[in-house]
Amino acid sequence: MMNETTCDVVVIGGGLSGLSAAYKLYKEFNGKFKIVVLEARDQVGGRLKNETLPAASGYDVWDVGGQWVCQSQQRVLRLLEEMKMETFNQYTEGENLVFCKHADDIRKYKGLIPPVGVFNLINYSLIERKINKMSAEVGKTDSFKNPQLAKWDSMTLQSFSDQNSYSDGVSSLFSCMTRVVFGCEPSQISLLFFLYVCASANGVTKLLETVEGSAQELRVKETAAELPKRLARIIGLQNVHCNSPVTLIDQTNEEHGVVHTTDGRKWKSKHIIAAIPPQLINQINFIPSLPHDKFQLNIRMPMGHLIKFIATYKTAFWKENSFSGESTVLTEQFTKETFCCTFDGTTSRENPAIVGFIGGENATYWSQQTVLDREHAVINRLTSLYGTQASTELIYYYDLDWSTQEYVGGCPVAAAQTGAFSYFHNALRRPFIRTHWAGTETSQEWTGYMEGAIEAGERAAEEVATSEKMKKGKKQSEQKIKKSTVDETEWKVSAKKASGRKWSHYLVGASLLVAATLVTCKKLGYTPPCLMGTKTKWSTFWLNKMAFLKDGSNLL
Repeated sequence: MMNETTCDVVVIGGGLSGLSAAYKLYKEFNGKFKIVVLEARDQVGGRLKNETLPAASGYDVWDVGGQWVCQSQQRVLRLLEEMKMETFNQYTEGENLVFCKHADDIRKYKGLIPPVGVFNLINYSLIERKINKMSAEVGKTDSFKNPQLAKWDSMTLQSFSDQNSYSDGVSSLFSCMTRVVFGCEPSQISLLFFLYVCASANGVTKLLETVEGSAQELRVKETAAELPKRLARIIGLQNVHCNSPVTLIDQTNEEHGVVHTTDGRKWKSKHIIAAIPPQLINQINFIPSLPHDKFQLNIRMPMGHLIKFIATYKTAFWKENSFSGESTVLTEQFTKETFCCTFDGTTSRENPAIVGFIGGENATYWSQQTVLDREHAVINRLTSLYGTQASTELIYYYDLDWSTQEYVGGCPVAAAQTGAFSYFHNALRRPFIRTHWAGTETSQEWTGYMEGAIEAGERAAEEVATSEKMKKGKKQSEQKIKKSTVDETEWKVSAKKASGRKWSHYLVGASLLVAATLVTCKKLGYTPPCLMGTKTKWSTFWLNKMAFLKDGSNLL
């Protein structure tokens, strides 16, 4: 059929995880594995995206999706090196700022924790230590069925915070962290899943810091969104099909699966890798249907809600005033508050900018407002933090509401709700017939980050490669058995022929002996008793053949 294409593997999702899987298979089979990548959107990258914006030097490019990597994320650093891309340190020099409830209470600080009072700092330190201990326990197990972990999965992060926080200040810190890291409120996420993510990064502190080895340590000079684009070029742009949403995965055939897209095309493949967010998997029809536990797990892992903004400036006035550009907003009524936090967003070409995040409940509120309304609110808050230059030096404001991005549906990660992992975790990575699961949510290291996306993609690719090698090994074994059977048959036939020739030789020899005996007897006038008084066919035969001695004719 003209609209049907045969390949070795179909990768659904052209984000970093899917393209990492495709790239690994490309290398594993030296480019001889037929790979097709199907991306629903008009460009690759998934939750990685960049935009060219007006800047101090004219124009420059910023990441409007994921942007940070760190030294403890070896996979992404390796890929960046292979793609000839470079990193630079997140700017952290100077003092940080915290907005505490109102504009009259803005405090300066250095380090991770804002100055919310000695008692609160002690409380937070004890909670942090407890979280790291609990997450270490989660990281040691592959099963979430034990009573302790099941209990944690029955609790929300908010419940844990309420039980362990002795002030609004500490509770506000947890809320701010959850809105940025997960894009949701503490009441919307399972404590067990929170601990699971902490364990994947080797501790909660790693998720929050900008120091070496922590999540916000490094940025990519060419922008992180350039990485999947370069992977796609190596795999071959002719093999990457954008604007190709998948509608159906048919796995009823024992030899191959068939992936259907909205344009009517069909992709017949021995292997399938689905590298898309959990809630999008449930929007695809499967024949046979998805296992119940996989379907239910996907339902219980909704995508977070995050709005990321970039404010570009004529000068980096915050640096000139000895500020790092990092700020945190803590308020009791957060719904109509603007952003959770900001960082210095100056590019590698030294074009100044501040980048910030609106997450959780305030993202829900501000996504219903206009971009102009959001701009006014953000710039007003930056002005209260950094002074009038935050308004007068402004060149351009840009924000991206990730909840509006079709076939992504949110950012930064799909967070599991209570009960999801204790009941359905086994379905997270378990292959379904010939379909393998990737995406950062399925990773075991740095879940929710670029590193996790790569780890998951490479793991799924390894599953496919192992399956392919096993099939190849089985085929070779069957061929050896078949060849051995053929060789044995040929030997038997040959032996039978040889045996026939052997007995023919015996018969000839015996015939000659009998004939010679009869000739001799006739010359001597002696008739053997066996021939006396009989005219059998055999005696007649032998006597008639005695003339061979005279004319040299063949005995037989």
